[in-house]
Amino acid sequence: MAFIFLYIRIKCHMKSGIYKIVNINNNKFYIGSSKNLDKRWYIHKNKLKNNNHINCILQRSWNKHGEKSFKFDILELCDNEKLFEREQFYLDELKPEYNIGAKSTGGDNLTKNPKREDIIKKMSIANKKKYDILTDEEKRKYSEKYMGEKNPNFGNKWNDDMRKNMSLIMKEYFKNHDHYKTGKKHDEIFGDDKAKEISKKISEYASTRTGDKNSFFGKEHTDETKQKLRNNRMGKYFGEQNIPFIVDNKEYNSLGEASKDLNIPTTTIRWRIRSKNEKFSEYKYK
Repeated sequence: MAFIFLYIRIKCHMKSGIYKIVNINNNKFYIGSSKNLDKRWYIHKNKLKNNNHINCILQRSWNKHGEKSFKFDILELCDNEKLFEREQFYLDELKPEYNIGAKSTGGDNLTKNPKREDIIKKMSIANKKKYDILTDEEKRKYSEKYMGEKNPNFGNKWNDDMRKNMSLIMKEYFKNHDHYKTGKKHDEIFGDDKAKEISKKISEYASTRTGDKNSFFGKEHTDETKQKLRNNRMGKYFGEQNIPFIVDNKEYNSLGEASKDLNIPTTTIRWRIRSKNEKFSEYKYK
């Protein structure tokens, strides 16, 4: 069967709109939008014939059923500024089998991709390698580049499963990697001027949380918590904190003692002792 071309002619002769590519053997189809429908169909056919279409699902079906099994239909003609809106309507309503992405705005080649897991794994490995070779200064600039409203995820809310999954990923990553900020002060990471700016912001924020503005206002620690805080102030340590450990062949009896001597936060020392990263092999319990 030859290709069926459906042209809807109206007075203004608009050629932009929503289309679908249909497999007449099984009625499965692909939905898209274009400012030039004729040209768009020509591009689709050209890529499919040359076996290099970006949509692997559509390409596989084309290879299996052949060119004569596909037709191009126009679902609706519309103004350019309405293309994404109308395409999304048809994607939601008709749920096409050949579309990989679920959004009309494009950029999604993963949602229904049969190689989704392999692609994600390869992307993850590539991104880790790219990040590991960056200098501390490059990492800092990269971090600042995507802060606040610059972050493409700004304003989006993650559900509990997404947060839990990301937490597990980051914990696994930092078992063998050291964050570029670990064990460093603000002036070491950002420079004196930026460090002063950060300290000022922290101070200003803290000033807004005094008195009844403080989330702990009107509350009181339990006797057990008070005792723990009292013991800490007296220099007593419990659990792993009072187990002697060695840093660069020097023995310490407490994290506090090592922190004062090395000028490194106690949390950083504890993390390095527990870390499996060979970089911190000199940090170990006695």
